[in-house]
This record gives sequence, C-alpha cells and structure tokens, in this order.
Amino acid sequence: MACDSTAEGWVREATPVEIVFDYMSHEETLLVIYKVAVSSSTPLTHQLVTQALTHLYRKVPTLRVCLKEREDGVKWFKEMSSENNIDFEVKTDESSVEEVAQELNTYKYNSSEGPMWCVRLIPVGDPVYNPPRFSSFCGDLETDFPHCYYFMFGFNHCMGDGHSYRNIISHFICILDDVLSGTPISDQEQLGKFVVNEEFDETLKTHLLELMSDPALKQKYVEESQKGQPEKPLLDVLFPAPLGTTDRRTLLISQAFDSDVTEKFMRQCKEHQISVNSGLTAAGVIGFVQLLSEEGIDQDTYSVSSAHLINLRRFWDPLKVKDNLGCYVGFIGRHFTQTPKTVSKHEFWTFAKGVHSDFYNSLNSSDVLYRLAFGLICLQSEEPHLDRDLTFNTLGNLTSSFAGRKHLQVTHLVNTSSIQNTTTVWDHISCTIRGRFRSGHVPLAVIYVGNLFVKAGWYREHMRDIHEGRCALPCRVTTDLTKIQTADAVLIHLLSIKSREKLIQDLAPRDPTQPWIMFEPETPFNGNVFFFNEYHTLNGIFNRTMHYRRDSDIQLLHGFIVRRGEEANLLPPSWRRPPLLHDQNTNYTSRHLAVAFISNCNDHSWRLKYIQALQDHTGSSVHVVGKCGTIKCGQSMYAFHGYRVDLDQCLSHAGHNYLFYLAFENALCEDYVTEKLYNLMYYPIVPVVYGAADYTKLLPPHSYINAMDYKPQQLAQRLLYLASHIEEYKEYLAWRQYYQPSTVGGSRILCDLCTRLHHPDIYQYNVVQDFKDWYVTKARCGVNRTAATPRNNTQHSFV
Repeated sequence: MACDSTAEGWVREATPVEIVFDYMSHEETLLVIYKVAVSSSTPLTHQLVTQALTHLYRKVPTLRVCLKEREDGVKWFKEMSSENNIDFEVKTDESSVEEVAQELNTYKYNSSEGPMWCVRLIPVGDPVYNPPRFSSFCGDLETDFPHCYYFMFGFNHCMGDGHSYRNIISHFICILDDVLSGTPISDQEQLGKFVVNEEFDETLKTHLLELMSDPALKQKYVEESQKGQPEKPLLDVLFPAPLGTTDRRTLLISQAFDSDVTEKFMRQCKEHQISVNSGLTAAGVIGFVQLLSEEGIDQDTYSVSSAHLINLRRFWDPLKVKDNLGCYVGFIGRHFTQTPKTVSKHEFWTFAKGVHSDFYNSLNSSDVLYRLAFGLICLQSEEPHLDRDLTFNTLGNLTSSFAGRKHLQVTHLVNTSSIQNTTTVWDHISCTIRGRFRSGHVPLAVIYVGNLFVKAGWYREHMRDIHEGRCALPCRVTTDLTKIQTADAVLIHLLSIKSREKLIQDLAPRDPTQPWIMFEPETPFNGNVFFFNEYHTLNGIFNRTMHYRRDSDIQLLHGFIVRRGEEANLLPPSWRRPPLLHDQNTNYTSRHLAVAFISNCNDHSWRLKYIQALQDHTGSSVHVVGKCGTIKCGQSMYAFHGYRVDLDQCLSHAGHNYLFYLAFENALCEDYVTEKLYNLMYYPIVPVVYGAADYTKLLPPHSYINAMDYKPQQLAQRLLYLASHIEEYKEYLAWRQYYQPSTVGGSRILCDLCTRLHHPDIYQYNVVQDFKDWYVTKARCGVNRTAATPRNNTQHSFV
C-alpha cells in the first residue's frame, strides 16, 4: 500500500483544518468511528463485501487519497498508486463491538502512504431484539432479513466530516445492495467531488489574519469564551485522572429510543421552537449536573461548558454543497450554561430555549466568521479556549439515506470519535434511523395557497403525481392549516401571499426548525402582483426554496428527456410515453415551416417581435396559434387543465404538419423553461428554442436549434435551408431513437419535494435573509442575447 511516488497524482493542497486533524490522528485524537447495524436477506461473505468496497473505492475520490508532503514542504492530498489499498477484515462472531471500537480508537493510519480509512465486519450470530431501546436490530425484520451484522468504519478525520462520511456509508450500502442483487455497477460515475471552496476559504482566511494581527480583537473572543468559566473543570474535580495515567480509553455507549419517544420529543422541540440538537443538549447538561450532584458536588448552580462542531457548508452556495466531500467543520465558540441543581419537567423547555438561543445567537451573529476563525486558531495552537465538558451534535434523520434497499436494512447507526487524549469528557452524537417523521412514517407538507388556485384546479393538477403515488418516495400534501404544528414542512405559494403580516398571522406560531419553503413556478415578472419591487418585505421568512432555478433547494420541472431503456423504465408510464418516430416515407416538403403556440401576450422577452421579424423574412409560412396569433385551435392550455400531449388534437396537428415549432419563452430568465419546450417533443418536429436556459443541459445534442444564436433574418435563412435539404433536417430527429421526452403536459413535476422531505439536509438550519436578492436579482432576467451580435449582446436588434 503506497501513495503514488511519481510527480503525477497530486489532487489538491490540504486546508489548515485537514492538517490539524491529521496531526491529531497521529496522537490518537478525534479518530472517527461509525458503527452501522445491518440486517440482510442473505449472508454477507468476505468476497461480496470486498467487491462492494472495491466499487466504493473506485467511485469515491476521498477514499483513494493519502496526505503527502511535497518538495516545498506543503502537504497535499495525492492519489494512491494501487487499487489494493482497502483495509478490510471480517471479525469472528465472538468479537465484541467494544473490542473493535477500542482497536479503531487507537488505530495507526499511515496518512503519507494510505489508506486513511478501514472497515471491519462483525457477524452477529444470535441477535437480541428486545428490549428495543437497547437493541441495534429490529424484530419486525427478523423473518425477511435474518442475517445481522455490524459494520465498523474507521476514518482519519482529515479526509472528511459527518456530511462526507454519512454520504460515503450511504453509497456503500447502496453498492452492496446492488452487488447482492447482481445489478451492474459503473465505476466511471464518481460519487462526490473532493474539492475546496476557494471563495469561502479565502474569506475565512481574511478573518483569520485579522484576528492574528489584532490582539485586541482576538482578546474579545478569548474573554467571550471564558464568560462563566469555573475555577476548575467539574469532572476533573469529580474524577481526577491518577498521576502517570497513560492507558486512557474512549468508551462507546449507545442507546436507541423507540419511535414513539422519538416522535414525542421531536414534536415537543417543534412546539417550543427549538432544534432537536438544542433539546438534546439541554437534556445532556441537566443529566450531567445530576451526575455531579449524586457524586457529592453540591451547588445551587453549575457552570457547564459545551461546544458544537458545525458544518461550514451551511455558509456556501447550495449548488456547491450536495456532492462536496472533505473536512469542512468548525467551532463557533464555547458556551457556559448556568444550570440549576434541579430542573422540573415544566421548567425544562424554558431552560432548553435558553440553550437554543445562546447557540443560534452565535450562529446567526454578524461576526460568525470571526468566531469560526477564532475556533480554528484554538485548534491550531491548542489554546484551551475550546476545552469543554460536553459536545453535542446531531446527524439528523438518516432514514432516507438508507431507504429503498432490496437486500439490506440499516437499523442502527452510532458515530463517535476518540476523545481519550482530549479535554472533552463527553462527546454525544445523535441521529434517527428507521424512526418517524414529525407527522408519521410518511412526511407531510402543508401548502399555503389561495382558494382561487384550489377552486380553479391548479392545486389538484400540481399535486396529482404526489396524491396518486407516482413519486419514488412518498409524501403527503394538504391545504389544512390546522396541521402545521405537526407537519414536516410548510410549502408557501408566493403568488398567494397578500402581505408579510397576513402570512405570519395565518401560519403562527412559527417553529424555526420547520422548513418554510417558498414555492413558485413563475419568474419575478409574474411571481406576485402584490409585491412587484417590494419583495424585500419577505426577507427572513423562508428558509428553503422550491423554484425552476437549479440553485433552488428543491427544483420543480416542466418536463425532461431521458434515455430509452432502463433509465426511462424507472419512471411512471404517464410521464414518458415513447415518442413518435419519423416515418421515412413522410413527405416533409408538404409541411409548413414553423408554428408557435402563444396565448400570453405580455412580451417580456420580445418573443412576439422576434417572430414578427421572422415572418417578415419567411413570408406566410410561420404561424402563431392562440390569443397572440391569427390561428385558433382548441382552448388555451394552462397547468390546471391537465391535458395529455399525445392526445391533444392541436398539438398533434402541429406535430404532423410543420417542420419546426417555436418554443419561445415569455421571459428571459436563467434556467427558466416551461412546458412549451417539451409539449411537442413527443412528435417528429424540430424545436427552435428561445430562452436564457442552458439548453445543452436539458436536450440531447443536435436535437434543437437555438434562436439565441441568430438574428431573425439568419434564423429564417437556416430554417428555409433545412426545409429544402430534408436529409439534413432529419438529422435533428435522430435523437428520438435513443431518448424519449416526458409527456406530462402543463403539469409541473413536484416529486422532488417528496424526495427532499425524506432527506435530513432539508431540515438543517437556513434562512433566506435577502429574498429580493435571491428571487429577483439572482434570477438574472431580461438579458436578450439574440441581437445584432449573437450570444453576447444585450440590446434588441431584430433586423
């Protein structure tokens, strides 16, 4: 096992945090362990698991690196030179989890050669299912999944964090399930990116340098970290380590709460408007004080210190978060909680609110980057300002990360790290596996939507896929506002908001841990007539977004193109009827040139002017159907009509009697495409697109013509040329043999909402502080790149 010794293979420079964590690993400090309990339908052999780990190694870039010093003395991550760098063992069923945990708590990773991770498999010959709160396995799975195991994953902390490891383990379970199923696995597809966020790192570095060069500024945070500090750490007084002690160990203790207790606790946290992590921290602090009191340290109040590692990706652009792997964690300071000797049941939630307030005041403070920089200084210099009694963190609800497997069920997961050589005496990490969402096993979203949209059928058609069970993961959506307090999320239709005050009044009381999701299919031009340029009044209301833009937390689609075969077969039949292939005997020369369906005459994009100019250069062979044209056919088709593109007579007529259809959007906003793009792709006709989206990411190569590349006169010449050179025209239809389009009509596809409600990331703390900036400015609307100079001119010039 060795890192590549050649000049090739360098991946990237290590960050200061990664270097610190690697140093700690050599001191047997903060080595990361994941204990994962798995029930399987079939026995797991060394060969099967090795096969899965080999695929994982090939697909996850962080697992293939070591940490090596270059000639200039700077440490870089580097690709390992051999594929045989997998440290895996199968233990006997006599091995105890505690023994293996102790092995991994002191494991010697050779980070300069690799690997920096290992896996141990422990068979459980006689699993215990009762009592459930002390069991890692579930009795209801005993019949179908009778084979029980523990996977023990060990990691050098420098290569990742909780976000990364959770994803890696989830990928492993998925791959192992595919191995057991005999499903082909592509090693070319990479599961994540091992890259840095240079913009964020540079910002944090700037704050770090300011602190290091300004003693007074640094002293401010030193004093803040010492506020409330007792003369001596409480546990050192209670359990002093004997002089000369060298054999320190980290004890792994785990306990599972049943689904009823979990649900009740989460519901109480929601009702009292605190995070689950704050609730657990409060309970842990009180339990700690009870221990001190029982052991004879009798005080009226106790000053208990705690600190929390946070995922720094919360400060990133959401588009950079999803696939990122690496170590991006930090401390925002230490808090001393003044805790009374006894806290009654009725006083607990008031106490917990104080804990929650202390933490989130720091997290949301304007100087949070200075706090993070100060935490980094403490890590690098071993200054004692982060020494603490307790650490509490939560991984969230991980159920969806491991759901949907045919042969494997993850029933329990415990994450811990070696703290025997640290000043921390209690490191608590919680998560939910196979537990319950706030509203039950299937997540529930309450939608805030105006009665007009309900009565007109808009709500019914938008939610049809969800209500009729077509989504890959189930969820429920209701308009009943009385269910808000127990709902997993609130979906807020932007166009239905009349005022900030009315919205807050209708949805009160607010739980800050509950996602309030801005839901709007339209661009800022049509988003809400009550606000226009007053969108800033909605600042701080939403913490998630559901929009057509790719940088939304949840993206809603008007359609899609998928490959034929296995990829298409995963989708509901109503979404993807096979497209009509062009008939070689079709007489294309008898067809009209082009057609557009337009009934919204608000011409934000100047599409009607463009079409008029196109008509001027092609004669009468470009037709506009609808309210904005001279040809009438059927009725205007909107989202709430629920039409089918393969049965609509007007679309069928166009698809068989025209060479091109003009999919011209009414607004030029980045990522904005509507059903206009997809409706006619079912038919053998070539689309001409006009919009600000990146169509290369939406459509197959050589399947469309982009009007944004041409002046109207140039486009007219191109279309007329293809109309007279039919063999070249047919090349634009060749994609139909390999792909097929969606056939959802005017409906938007909202199933991503259900998928995201099953994922823990959606429940992490977040606030859209400047909504106008997010919704209006970042929409990047109004840019017309079709003018005198194609693609790079913002002036209209239809010549």
